[in-house]
Amino acid sequence: MSDCEKRLFKQTLVSKRLSAFGVFEALERRCMLSTLGFVPERVFQASSEMDSALVDVDRDGRSDIVQSFATQGDIRWLRNLGADVNGDEQFAAGETLLFVPGGFSAIAISDLNGDGNSDFIVARNTTNQIHLYETVAGDAFSFHERVVADHPTFQPSDLLIGDARADNIRQLFAVSDRGINLFESSAGGDFSLVDTLDAGIDSAVVGDVDGDQNSEIIYRANRESGFRNTVWLVANNAGKFGQPMQISAGSSGFQLADLDGDGSDELILSNSKEHALATYEYRDGAFELIATQGRYYRIFDSEAVDLDNDGSLELAIAVENQFIVLDATTLETEASFELPVSTPLHWSVDVAQIEFGLIDDDGLPDLLLWSNNTLSWYANEAGSFPIVRPFHENAKLTDAADFDGDSKLDLVFRRGDLLGVLFSTRQYAEAIALALPSRMFGVQKVADVDGDGTPDLLFTNGQGVSAARFDPEQMQFGPPKDLGNVEGIVYSFHVADMNSDQRPDLVTYSTIAMETDMVDVFYQTANGTFERKQTVLNAAGQLSSNGLGDVDGDEDQDFVSIGRWDKEYRLTTLVNDGGEFGQPIVRVLGNNSFSRERILAIVDANGDGKDEVLVSHSRAHEMSGPALLRFDLLTGEYTAQAVDIEISTVTRVEDFNGDGREDLEGWGDSGHYRLVGTKDGLDVKQFTRVGVQTSLGAKGPFSATFDADEDGADETFFSYGGGIVFAAPQYVPAGNPATQRPIWKADAPFSFRLFGDFDGNGTDDLALVGDAGTYVSFSGEDLQLWNRVDLSDVPALFLPNAVSIDV
Repeated sequence: MSDCEKRLFKQTLVSKRLSAFGVFEALERRCMLSTLGFVPERVFQASSEMDSALVDVDRDGRSDIVQSFATQGDIRWLRNLGADVNGDEQFAAGETLLFVPGGFSAIAISDLNGDGNSDFIVARNTTNQIHLYETVAGDAFSFHERVVADHPTFQPSDLLIGDARADNIRQLFAVSDRGINLFESSAGGDFSLVDTLDAGIDSAVVGDVDGDQNSEIIYRANRESGFRNTVWLVANNAGKFGQPMQISAGSSGFQLADLDGDGSDELILSNSKEHALATYEYRDGAFELIATQGRYYRIFDSEAVDLDNDGSLELAIAVENQFIVLDATTLETEASFELPVSTPLHWSVDVAQIEFGLIDDDGLPDLLLWSNNTLSWYANEAGSFPIVRPFHENAKLTDAADFDGDSKLDLVFRRGDLLGVLFSTRQYAEAIALALPSRMFGVQKVADVDGDGTPDLLFTNGQGVSAARFDPEQMQFGPPKDLGNVEGIVYSFHVADMNSDQRPDLVTYSTIAMETDMVDVFYQTANGTFERKQTVLNAAGQLSSNGLGDVDGDEDQDFVSIGRWDKEYRLTTLVNDGGEFGQPIVRVLGNNSFSRERILAIVDANGDGKDEVLVSHSRAHEMSGPALLRFDLLTGEYTAQAVDIEISTVTRVEDFNGDGREDLEGWGDSGHYRLVGTKDGLDVKQFTRVGVQTSLGAKGPFSATFDADEDGADETFFSYGGGIVFAAPQYVPAGNPATQRPIWKADAPFSFRLFGDFDGNGTDDLALVGDAGTYVSFSGEDLQLWNRVDLSDVPALFLPNAVSIDV
C-alpha cells in the first residue's frame, strides 16, 4: 500500500443535492442574463461552512455583508464603503466582528431589543446553551454576551426567530434533525423552554399562517423519519405545539411569505409529485390553492420582495441553475438569469442562497447570492447587464509532490474551473501556476501512473478517470487522457499494482442513479493503455467510504468499503486473489439514523504485515468510539479493538518511532491525537489538548505535528478561530492543557491542508489556505512566513497546442 493511499482517506461527500464534485467541462462560463436588471458587481470568496447575510452593521443606510464561519466561531463583516469615483460600490476587507470560542452549530441575526442594531444568537459548541450577543447601546461593534436558553434537548442545526407578539413575547425555535425546541422570551429578554417536538427534520421555516401572532413552523421530514420529503405544519397555540399535519408529499422547496399583505403568511411549495410550483393560503384549518405554475422547480432558496418599489411583492427563487423572479399573485415568470455554474449536469448548483438588501444608493433591493462556493452581489438596475467579474469557487490545496525534480515539494490546488500546481521557485518568494481545464475533478490524486518517475495529475471526469502527464523539461502538462470509463458516476478511485506486474492499475467506485454501485478494476497494459478486467456489482453500497489495503497479508491490495444499504451500514471486503477480487465479505455495522460510518484510515498498527481498518464512531456500533478492525482470512470475519477517543479526521499515517509499526495522527473533539501502533493495536496515550472543544463534525484536517524548529521535539500546530495559529509542546498527559502561543494572525479564516519540505532545506514547513483564496506557508527553521500567493488571482494557463503525449 503506497504512502499516498495510507496517508488519508478523504471520503467523497455526497451532498443532498449531489453536486459537491466540482465541474465537468473547461468553460469560461459567464452568466446569461435575461430581462431582469441585476448586474453582478462583485464576487467574494466563500466556503461550504459559511453562512452570509446582509445587515446594516454600522447603521449608515447601506447593507454590509456579514459572514459567519461556524467551525472557527468567526463572525466577520465586509463594510459597504459606498460608491467610488466611478460609481462602483466598494467593500472593505473582512474584519472580525464577533468571535465565539469553540465555534457554533447554528446562528440567527435579529434585533431582539428593538434598538435598531442587530443582535446575534448562537448555539455554542462548547456548552449546551444558546448565547445572545447583544449590541451595546450606541456602539454597533461592542457586544454583551449572556446565556438566554439553557440545555436544548437537541444540539440545534438551525435557529429560527418568530415575529414579536402583541405582548412583545419573542419565540425562538431551535431546530435539529431530531426535533424542535420552542423557547419564549421573558420580560428580561431570557428564553425558557416551553415545548418540544420529536420529529426527523430536514429543513424548516417559521411564519404566521393564521394571523394569530403566534409563529407556526413548517418542516420537511428527513429520510430517517420514514416520511422523506413530506411537508408538515405544526400549529403554535400560544407556546404549545399542536399535532403535526401533513401538507404534501414530494416537496423539494417551500417558503412562507405574506404575499397579499393581509397579515398572514402564504405557503410557496414546489412539489415533484404534482410537478408544479404553487401558492397556498391557510383557511379554516387547511391550506387552499391560490395559484399554480405547471413546472416543477427544485428550489434551493426563495424570498418574497418588492423589487421595483411599486407596493406589490415579487417571488424570487433560486432553483437548480437559475435565479427566477415570479409575479407573487399569478406565478408568471417575469425575469430570470442563469446561476454561476460550469457543468452541463443537472446537478449543477452546489448551494444557492439568496438575500436582498440596500447595497447601493438607488433605493432598490439588491441581490446577494451564494452559489457553488462563490458569494456575489448583483445591483438591481435597468438597462444593459454586462458581466464585470468571472465566477469561480474557493481555492483549495489538495496534495503535494515534487513535479519538477528540484527536491522541493510543489502544491496541487483547485480553484473553480482550474486544477493546477504551484511550483516552488529557487527564490522561495513566489510560485508559478500551471492550470488544467477541469473535467469534473471532484476527486483528484497525484500518482506516477506511467512509471517515468514524475508525478502525474489524476482526476475524475464524470464517468471515468483521466490523467495529465507532467513534462519537467517543458514545465507543462500534456492533454488529459482517459484511463478508464464506466456506466455510472465515479466518486472515488485508487491507483495501485493489483496484479503484481510492476505497473500501476486503476480501481474505481461508481454508482448509477444512486441505486446500483460498481467497483471496477482496470489493468494497465504494456503500452500504457488501461483495460477493464473486472466489475463487481453492489458490493460497496451507497455513499461509500473506501480504500485499498493488504488486510490478509498476501501483499496484494484488497478493497475495503463502508457503504449504506437503506439505513444499514455494512463493511465490505473484496479480497484480491492473484489479481482478481473474490466474492464480497460483508460485516453489518448496524442501523444508524443520525451519523455516518466511514473509514478513517487503513493502517498496519501491530506490524504483522496485515492492514487494519480504523472506522469512525457510530451510535449503532458496539464500540463506544472508533474501532480498529482486524481481518481473519480463515473465517472472513473482523475482530474489533476499541479506540476510546472521539477522532473525526486522520491527518497522517507513518511509523513515527521507528519500531516497524505504523502510527497515526488525527483530530477529534478535544484536540490533536497521536495513536501509537503496538503489538496489540493502537495505544491512545498521547494527545495535545486544544484550549476549547470543537465540533466532531467539523471538516479538517485542522492540525499537524512536526519538529519545525529542529530542537529535537515536535510541535503541534492548529487553527483556533479568527485565523490564529498556535504552537504547542509535542504532547501532554491526558487532562493537562498544552501551552499555546500565537505565531500568525491571518486576515481571513483558514484551515491546514498540507505540510512538508517546500523550500528544500531539510525541515518540514506548513502550508495553509484561507477562505479569501490565499495560500501561505511557514519556514520550518524559524516559524516565519516565507511564501504567500493569492490563489484568487492565479490566471488560467490553458494547455498549449502541443503534440499529445499518451499516459
